[in-house]
Amino acid sequence: MEVHDKKRQSPQNAKDRSTKANKWPFSGTGATDILKTNYYVMIAADLFATTGFQLFYQEWIMNIPYGKEKQLFVPSMEFESISTPSVYHGMQILQYDGCNDYASLFRNIKGVGTWLFITGNERKMGQIIRAAKEAGTYIRVYGLDQEGKLKNYRAPIKEQHKLNSSLSDTDIFSLPNVMSPIRKLVRKTHSVPGRGDIAYTSNHQLVRLGEEFSSNPQSITYQTEQHGVQAKIYQPSWLTISYFEDKTKKMLGKNIQCEGICWPTDSLYNVEGEFIGVLVPAAEGCQLKQQLMSQQGLERNFPEWDRRSLTHLTKVILDKIVYLQDRNVLFGLINPSAIFVKDENHVYFTEMDMYQIEGYPVLSHERVLQAPELQDVGEEMRLYSKQQDNYEIALLVFMLLMPGKFPYNKGNNRDISESIKKMNFAFRYGKQGEEHGARESFGLWRFVWSHLGNDLKQAFYYTFQHEQAFSTPEKRRDARFWKKKVDELEQELINPYDIESLRIFPRTFKRFNGTKTIQCTKCGIDHPVFYYKYPEKKICNSCLGKPSQTHFVCKSCGKSFYYDFGTLFKYERLVETKDFHMPTHCPYCRSDKRKCLCCGKLIPAYRIDEKGMCFDCAQQARKRIAKRYFCKCGREIILTQGEVDFYMREFGRLPQRCKQCRDSRRSGY
Repeated sequence: MEVHDKKRQSPQNAKDRSTKANKWPFSGTGATDILKTNYYVMIAADLFATTGFQLFYQEWIMNIPYGKEKQLFVPSMEFESISTPSVYHGMQILQYDGCNDYASLFRNIKGVGTWLFITGNERKMGQIIRAAKEAGTYIRVYGLDQEGKLKNYRAPIKEQHKLNSSLSDTDIFSLPNVMSPIRKLVRKTHSVPGRGDIAYTSNHQLVRLGEEFSSNPQSITYQTEQHGVQAKIYQPSWLTISYFEDKTKKMLGKNIQCEGICWPTDSLYNVEGEFIGVLVPAAEGCQLKQQLMSQQGLERNFPEWDRRSLTHLTKVILDKIVYLQDRNVLFGLINPSAIFVKDENHVYFTEMDMYQIEGYPVLSHERVLQAPELQDVGEEMRLYSKQQDNYEIALLVFMLLMPGKFPYNKGNNRDISESIKKMNFAFRYGKQGEEHGARESFGLWRFVWSHLGNDLKQAFYYTFQHEQAFSTPEKRRDARFWKKKVDELEQELINPYDIESLRIFPRTFKRFNGTKTIQCTKCGIDHPVFYYKYPEKKICNSCLGKPSQTHFVCKSCGKSFYYDFGTLFKYERLVETKDFHMPTHCPYCRSDKRKCLCCGKLIPAYRIDEKGMCFDCAQQARKRIAKRYFCKCGREIILTQGEVDFYMREFGRLPQRCKQCRDSRRSGY
């Protein structure tokens, strides 16, 4: 590694010093594309031991244009942290007299050219930006992912809500270990008001119930004449116990005010003064589960949305979950049907009285949405922990960004609960190409998974795959962690390398700089090479199931059948490599099977002869001796069944003389 200082030389291509880049590199850009520009590149020492830098460096060295020297620079203040500097050829230490910090270094290179600074340390990223501002120059800062590609610097997230430690104790609910007692109530009336009826607030104000907005087994929520206010009326059977009345008092005792969280603002009473429900801020929009957690729902309700819109919605939802988690409001069961979405910026959490408030448990259970350790627990009421809530939060984020997709496949298990307990995550994470599972499964969800971004995919894999970093209850990450990861994805989507990443449902895998692609002749999409089972045919795996132009006429039913491309290519390869003949019978005739009267095996009907035997049995039967008799010359005539069938078919009788006698008569003797 050489040392570069101001006295010795200027950086290579000095004639390009004044060249100003028109466009900064995208996230996902590799070393090959950077070599085609006039950028100078500084490398931080923290990268040298990473896999990403090894790949970046190899690509850099292998693609340097012949005869054009282009080096990587390491700031002199980074050099002490490099343990093996001699390994890296084509690198220079950037050193100037009296230069001991980044700000002074950047003053020295000001006007020399356009610089990129690559580091894996987020704190250093901010430090470099501040030093560049102090020096009066601009240096573009990037990170480096595990595949050796640039990733945009993301400014630290400014939390909108305070952490638990900074909240007042009066704003935080306690987390008891035992459930609160529930009393039986004696009521004057068991009837409750409905549409058009009147309810009363704690101040005896009248509230007229309008159209029904939503409902669940415990309550019905109505519109009211008051702007921005809805009324939730509980079903009569739930008003014979104190659960909702006592829980509402607890909830009204805390100052919970956050836009979109429909927290009770007052209790409602009937004319006899008995508790019947609560007033809540009005919600708008459509239900998250029914309308957004599917491709059809998204296209019908929000056709203009792209991946950035969906990512921003997820962040808005997490922002409200962070607010609630900080105040010890536990979900127990995050019900996507109780979350309403007006647009990507406006989300409403309804049914807040259904969640776990101190010792008051949740009332509903949905096993498929609960943590693996709860799969064998009964449906009796219980108190949930924050660790179990964290699993459901991660699950909600996954099902938002992979709209409606569940992280586990049922597989060979009798029910999905077994798959959840085993924690065999349905998606891969690792080496490019393999993390998509491209070689083992085709289809839409592999594409969506590919475009989530490396950090988010890693977090999902660590959470949902057994024996990984976040897979145990105590290691699970909270809502604030997921909000940060989703924010990073949103930042990356501002300027993605692959424009396909902006689709909610991409048409192919994420492509990076240097990814080799082939354009499919059927769908016209440039897919990575690994998504072709038969690359020479230029038909992608998604199109292998489409019908080809090659067909055959079934010898049994006489109908014409077209091969799909996958079947055609498989048969063509078998013909080339093995003693194989193209099928002459259609799938329907091959599936119509009958039992051989001789061996008892089920055989396609077209392979059963008129005697009810399969080909093998018939062949053996033809070789068996069927007739024995004597010729006039005294010789014995022995005929197999095949010979008997032949003579009877051709001549209508069996030969009277032996072969020798027949031959001697033909020869004239």
